[in-house]
Amino acid sequence: MLRGALAILLDRPAGTIELAIEPDGKPVLEQSDGWHFNLSHADGVLAFAIARCPVGIDVERSKPGRDVAGLMARYFTPIECSQFFALTEAKREASFLRGWTCKEALLKALGTGLRDLQRCAVDLDPDAPPLIVENVPGTGRWAAYTWDVEPGAAAAVALPFGD
Repeated sequence: MLRGALAILLDRPAGTIELAIEPDGKPVLEQSDGWHFNLSHADGVLAFAIARCPVGIDVERSKPGRDVAGLMARYFTPIECSQFFALTEAKREASFLRGWTCKEALLKALGTGLRDLQRCAVDLDPDAPPLIVENVPGTGRWAAYTWDVEPGAAAAVALPFGD
């Protein structure tokens, strides 16, 4: 599907679309003609984004029994943890999914991998518009957009935010 969509945009046969992997694992087009893409999948859900600027996308599913509190403590900033633990128990899973997908989409757009999870912060309130509160230093401004793919599955895309 991805190669088919890229073939249409690049006006080339899908069989000629060549992909490469950057050092941190980000897939890129060999001959991009200015196009960027990213993809994500989780338990039967596939999402991809194609843009004329760096782009990252992530999709995640709820997982019963997942140690969300432990993941928050390990991978999120102190500000994010404070916001998360101030939420009602009923909002925490949605908050975690939103935070994780936004952060991973941003890091995938940057091509840094997950090593920078604690160097960026997002607003975890699942009832507020998505907001990247703190970007990875030196990477410019970024915007995040989120949506529910289906019940129990959330997605986010990150794009540079123009001045």
